[in-house]
Amino acid sequence: MLPLHRDDAVDDSRLATIAQVCLARRTQMAARALTRHYNSRLKWLKVTATQFAALVTIGGREGILVLELAEQLGTDATTLTRNVQLLEKRGWVVAEGGRGRGGKRLTLTAKGRAALKKALDDWEQVNAELVGKIGADQARQGLQFLLAIENAIGSEG
Repeated sequence: MLPLHRDDAVDDSRLATIAQVCLARRTQMAARALTRHYNSRLKWLKVTATQFAALVTIGGREGILVLELAEQLGTDATTLTRNVQLLEKRGWVVAEGGRGRGGKRLTLTAKGRAALKKALDDWEQVNAELVGKIGADQARQGLQFLLAIENAIGSEG
């Protein structure tokens, strides 16, 4: 493919605005920043923010199916399966029954519950620090905004 010449450039005044007003772009950027922040704060446990979210959800719904977990976390089953396999290798999660990975039921092991309990204390501290930085009202409004987006889009995404 040949490089674009200046004559081929898109000259549209809307381009400059998209970076500031596109809901998808801004929420993706915020999600990436939050993920990096939580990953760095939970790294002592050698767990990512995604794996922590999976542990929390499994801990709250022992026996949840992989497909249900993927839906609750808003991720595809393939990506989630890789994370669940890592948790299994660490001895934190057991996947049993069902056909295929998606039909497996997930439960925390005693080791997984102990790891989750340790991680919860750190999560509470990280979350409280972040709320302190942006303010409780702003955090509450942000959560309401995100929920409104999820409800408006529903299952169409």
